[in-house]
Amino acid sequence: MSNTSVVDDEKMIAVLLPKAFLCNDFNGESIQWGVVVAQDSAANEASFVGSLTEYQIFKDAHYTTWSDVKDKSVIQPYVATSPEWRPLCAVESKVKVHFTETDMNVKDHNNKTVNVFASKRRRRDANVSDTHLIFVIGNEHCLNNQKYCNGPLHPGRSYRVKSYACTTTGCTETLYSLPIWTGDDRVSAPVSKVLNDITVLGGCAGAVVCIALVVAIVCIKRSNKLCFKSKMTDHRAAEVNIYLNDLDYNMFRPGRVNITDFPAYVDQMHKSDNRLFRQAYKMLKDKNSVLPITAALSEGCLQKNRFVDILPFDHSRVKLRQTDDVDGANYINANYIPGYKSRGEYIATQGPLRTTFEDFWRMIWEQKVDIIVMLTNLVEKGKFKCDMYWPDNEQVFYGNLLVSKQSERDLSFYKLRIFEIKLNKERRSIKHFWFIKWPDAGCPEKPKLFLEFVQAVQKARAPAGNGCPFVVHCSDGVGRTGTFIAVDHLLQHIRDHEDVDIFQLVLDIREHRCNMVQTEAQFVFIYDCLKAFLTVGHDSDGHLYQNTHIETEQKEHTYEALNFRRN
Repeated sequence: MSNTSVVDDEKMIAVLLPKAFLCNDFNGESIQWGVVVAQDSAANEASFVGSLTEYQIFKDAHYTTWSDVKDKSVIQPYVATSPEWRPLCAVESKVKVHFTETDMNVKDHNNKTVNVFASKRRRRDANVSDTHLIFVIGNEHCLNNQKYCNGPLHPGRSYRVKSYACTTTGCTETLYSLPIWTGDDRVSAPVSKVLNDITVLGGCAGAVVCIALVVAIVCIKRSNKLCFKSKMTDHRAAEVNIYLNDLDYNMFRPGRVNITDFPAYVDQMHKSDNRLFRQAYKMLKDKNSVLPITAALSEGCLQKNRFVDILPFDHSRVKLRQTDDVDGANYINANYIPGYKSRGEYIATQGPLRTTFEDFWRMIWEQKVDIIVMLTNLVEKGKFKCDMYWPDNEQVFYGNLLVSKQSERDLSFYKLRIFEIKLNKERRSIKHFWFIKWPDAGCPEKPKLFLEFVQAVQKARAPAGNGCPFVVHCSDGVGRTGTFIAVDHLLQHIRDHEDVDIFQLVLDIREHRCNMVQTEAQFVFIYDCLKAFLTVGHDSDGHLYQNTHIETEQKEHTYEALNFRRN
């Protein structure tokens, strides 16, 4: 943690903007950049992706100026940079420092020029400029009639920040940062163990927050070279309220839907052979972010992946405790997924391989997991989908952990087992829910049975919650796993809210593990499940898969690990 500080921590914050995003000219020459600031509670609009013309309309509709919001009780999103602002990008990759002492000069509340960073720390803190640009928010003395101004912030408030960049082919935004506090209350949520790419570098006197490079059109190739897709989507992801009278039956629009309107909204989405669902899922895939996966591709880890095209993102991967100096000893193909209650409510993982049984049970122990949800059969369509990683009638050691089955109940559509896991003298109980009526890459025949299964899992959790994640897996840990997590999240969400945004929920989940909710059919099934839950006593079958054009089968995993051999 750096000792970097700003001059007036009650009115200023400093952020690190990702150079790989702002300074990327892969898709054409960059012509416009900016920084958007909003109070935490007002940072609701989704990240934009679209044309230059559309983005100007989007900015005019959603963002204001500092002068317009400075006296408001809640600071709505505003653009803190002028249209002429340009980031200090490197001319050559060998250039290490791209800001000077003058660049770090700001005006304090007395309009006196002061350098933001202590000179004795400048050399060390300059190293972050290899990958990021330092931007100080709140460092300008503004006139009341000034259109664009980076004016002082309010003390003791929580803010979120994002940046945007426009090339000759279009514009895109990063996601909002995590909350950043001004004043003495500036303490970020303890998510560093989950999101390693969002870090707080400042001390008590000030914070430098790194805005994660999570952009809808950014992708990582096998070489991990950052690039922009050559084709830009024409859709924008502005978060709005969708009302039935406003529903365009020819084009899907993301947004929140009131719960009372939701069943009718789903019916409209199903019309014309699921036209709006097809558009929504295509838009979801177009916005899909593929983030760094360096750990999964490193030596000692590749053989631990069931499929080499389903790999955990670095920023959210679960790390096992390092037990020895063997490469990959802390690796498992698993990611933390944010839920309704916490940022790490779920762990999504692949079906364990025989070679990863010990790693799997180590994760269960180290993460203090007490519920495992299994959504795949061991063999489907003649192919092995998951190895039997649990003991049957005998005790089995997995590494230093002794696991034994205590009981088993065989219900009509799922099985419930209770395992005891023991390390030395400490014992823990694990509930294992196995849903056996879910076809690979498809969906359960009726939402009703699946909803009963989700509710059974929810009832098994501790009433107050133990703050620990529970594990969800299928074969690859993305399709059925993502669908379960989305439905479980929604059933919790609607207890306290009057609207839902399933599109944004799935998009958020995909920022933590690739390809979550893997097929269009699974995406539609989430909507149908919530509709069935909200219309108890009515026809809960709806339009489930009556459309022969709907995509119900995922592409075969052609990248199944070649080094995986079964005895």
